[in-house]
Amino acid sequence: MNKTRIVLYVFLFLFFASCSRTLEWSMVKDDGNKIIEVKTNHLFTGKLVKYYDNGKKNLSRSVHNGKYDGLSTVWYNNGNLRGQGYYTDGKRDGEWVFWEKDGSIEYTRYYKKGERIEPGKKQTGYEYGPQMKERPVPIFKLF
Repeated sequence: MNKTRIVLYVFLFLFFASCSRTLEWSMVKDDGNKIIEVKTNHLFTGKLVKYYDNGKKNLSRSVHNGKYDGLSTVWYNNGNLRGQGYYTDGKRDGEWVFWEKDGSIEYTRYYKKGERIEPGKKQTGYEYGPQMKERPVPIFKLF
């Protein structure tokens, strides 16, 4: 591999890494319709995190142009997963799984554009049930 190619890969990695911003929940305001960065008063794009007093993560959500968009994860204060699912354009979309504190699955819910749907029912473009594959997590989200 020549030096030019290595430099290009390093540049691309640094560029994409710098596009991803992470802020603590206290640095934004959520009015129910949009997420606004308090410091700049602009719509936020990046990842929001919230921590318990013990330093462990409580909540992590992806935001794009002021709306929840992407993976949302909630943890118990012991570090175990509490819930996980995806938002699309500010609305729950797809499979949401919720766990007990001991790590066993408590229940699963299915959503399409924010509307809860029953498992196994055919919806336009979706069919939920045991055959549903896990939605891939994008490494980089440019748009």
